[in-house]
Amino acid sequence: MLVFVMLLSRKAIRPVAENIERQQQFVTNAGHEIKTPLAIIRSNTEAMELYIGENKWSRNIKGQVERLNGLMNNLLILARMEELGGEARKETFPLDGIFGRVVREFAQPMEARHILVQTEIQPDMFISADQGQIERLIVLLLDNAVKYTDENGKIQVSLAREAGLVQMRVQNSCERLPDVAADQLFDRFYRGDTARTQKNGGYGIGLSVARSIVWANDGRIRAEYTGENKISFIVHFKSVPPDGT
Repeated sequence: MLVFVMLLSRKAIRPVAENIERQQQFVTNAGHEIKTPLAIIRSNTEAMELYIGENKWSRNIKGQVERLNGLMNNLLILARMEELGGEARKETFPLDGIFGRVVREFAQPMEARHILVQTEIQPDMFISADQGQIERLIVLLLDNAVKYTDENGKIQVSLAREAGLVQMRVQNSCERLPDVAADQLFDRFYRGDTARTQKNGGYGIGLSVARSIVWANDGRIRAEYTGENKISFIVHFKSVPPDGT
């Protein structure tokens, strides 16, 4: 009887599994197909600017192309991670080096919006994780902070050891807090302020990708509202010795 039930269960589950696999393959294929026309649109726009100069319409076209490229990159990352079952290629490396470098790379967009950044990064913060994925995680968190920090606002980033864990924190001020629980910010395609999102770019998928990356690397991530109109994203990874033992 038990064998019969197991056979029926497998037969019932197989179509669901195959459907999920087809969906993942569709996202991957569609992502690569869409990237080609986006590249053509951008190159044609830049060629047009050589003749008539840059204007608000050409800038808008290039901005929308960048938004779509960002969306497709994030969708491809999600599809790839789901295809691999959330596995990560781990290696031991100092998180402080990557974290500090990526923060410096965001100096220009922060200055453009007159955002004050406060940085506190402790040295020798070694973790075991997929280095490429972790760099993408940091980019996603900082990009989100820059997009939703109010003009002349403040972003605070820190990296420290806490009870055997490496804690990474990205906190930003905002005009007003979202009217949902903080954990809902990670929901796929959630956008706290549609008008603000359309203005600054983004499709509400970046934080979902960030959470998937953290989970794939055996970490924890949470969001919390702190102080007056401040949002913090806190990530924890296990601290390891430099030799990874």
